[in-house]
Amino acid sequence: MPEAPERFSEVLALAPSGEDAFLQPLGDAHDGAVFGGQTLGCTAVAAGRTCPGRDLHSLHFSFLRPLPAGPPSAFQVERLREGRRLAQRRVRVELGDRLLCQVTASFTGAQSGIAFQDARPVPEAPKPDDLPTEMEVARAEGLSEPPWWGPIEWRFIDDANLPGPLPDGQSTDWAGWVRSRFPLGDDPPLQAGAMAFLSDAMSHFSLRRRLGSEIQPGSIASLDTAIWSHHPPRWEGWWLVVSTTPTAHAGRALTRREVFDEAGDHVATFAQEMLILAGG
Repeated sequence: MPEAPERFSEVLALAPSGEDAFLQPLGDAHDGAVFGGQTLGCTAVAAGRTCPGRDLHSLHFSFLRPLPAGPPSAFQVERLREGRRLAQRRVRVELGDRLLCQVTASFTGAQSGIAFQDARPVPEAPKPDDLPTEMEVARAEGLSEPPWWGPIEWRFIDDANLPGPLPDGQSTDWAGWVRSRFPLGDDPPLQAGAMAFLSDAMSHFSLRRRLGSEIQPGSIASLDTAIWSHHPPRWEGWWLVVSTTPTAHAGRALTRREVFDEAGDHVATFAQEMLILAGG
């Protein structure tokens, strides 16, 4: 069996380093690069630590420069607004005097008002317990352990490992169930950070369905990400992630992802633009 996977409380741990400032060394995902989801998650946690009593409402993130793995990156939070309904924060991710990423995040307290939902997940989607485990998928591919052995657990519905590009006109839709390997507890900033981490996890899979299996994490780079949380992030049990990459131009591909809980409630929506480095 592989080593025990990390917990979100470890992956997104931040050490205070001053007023509204934090430090965190980011891990090596591949070839010395940092996984964007960890950076996203840390910014959400940093912003959330300055908004007690509020939940994440939205987050808009821009990658400006590559983040090196190893040395601690600084997360500096700026308090932009403290409104009755919404509070806004800006987070700068820096290494030395270099600005690597920045994010604006919005937080809200408990509110009442108009509520409805139109979109629902595909009703015939199989339940997570009826799908192969990560270990079963890995062994079927000749691996001793899953290559994504991290703080989240997947049950894949659709196969992203297509050998070649999809014919024109066929959908790039990809779906899978996902949950935190360990309970997140009653910690709203950590819950927000876990959702932000998820926004970048396997986000290239619908792009792989379009272009073929040569599109791997090392052949794309995240440019920016937007997150809208439609309910207070409370990740308990399985979430269904439905992804599509409907368009690309000049080597930039847009991916949309909708997240539903097991009851069918629309939990969140993600949008991400990626730069295709291979064959672009």
